[in-house]
Amino acid sequence: MYKMVIIDDEYFTCEGMKLLLDWKELNIEIVGTALNGEDGLKLVEKEKPDILMTDLRMKMMDGLTMIKKLRDNGYSGEIIVFSGYKVFEYAQEAMQNDVSCYLLKPVTTEKMIDAIKNVLKKLDEKRMKYESGRENAIGELFDDKWAEVIKYIDNNITNNITLKDVAGVACLEPTYFSRIFKKKTGIGFLEYITQQRMILAKTLLEQTTLHVKEIMYKLSYNDEKYFRQIFKNFTGYSPTEYRNMYKTEPDYDAKKE
Repeated sequence: MYKMVIIDDEYFTCEGMKLLLDWKELNIEIVGTALNGEDGLKLVEKEKPDILMTDLRMKMMDGLTMIKKLRDNGYSGEIIVFSGYKVFEYAQEAMQNDVSCYLLKPVTTEKMIDAIKNVLKKLDEKRMKYESGRENAIGELFDDKWAEVIKYIDNNITNNITLKDVAGVACLEPTYFSRIFKKKTGIGFLEYITQQRMILAKTLLEQTTLHVKEIMYKLSYNDEKYFRQIFKNFTGYSPTEYRNMYKTEPDYDAKKE
């Protein structure tokens, strides 16, 4: 949900704006109001809203001065200006400070809806661009760490390995790690771990005489029925059936099938 503040020296204008539209339905939360530019400046710096809606003519600090100070301080949110003064210079100066919309009072519902839609479109585009850039940057970092991640998984596949553990190796948050891991491998993290464990289980069944239960514990499984089921889902055979394709001597696990 996007955050918005309203700044106007008329109390009832601030309150009226709150009631003008169904803000929640528009995915907007009004997080504060202020009655002058100085308080508005502090409010924006505190709340860091996505949308700033402000009047121009106010006591203590006018809207244009406040906007200039905010832009100088790095505020990059969308700004909607409304004013009762139909003066071209005000609109021109406002636009020079990267103001999204300039509305004349009284502001009609239709004009406000148009202004909000315009602002939301810009915010959505910014968010998508930011997320895309972030994922690309994380993807590049992940590429650098990929060999280390796979080595860690291989070395710990018999342990109770977790997504958080492996994400830590890549220096990423688990949520982002999970998304990029799936993009890289084509399968989810847990599915990959299961796949690697089943590959190892096949090797142990082919090359050792370990009982199925021993292999199960070795791969950090505690439920024998569950282990046998996922092995069959993965290979199409029960562990005993699979072992018997490679062994000629009797299998002590056969009686458990």
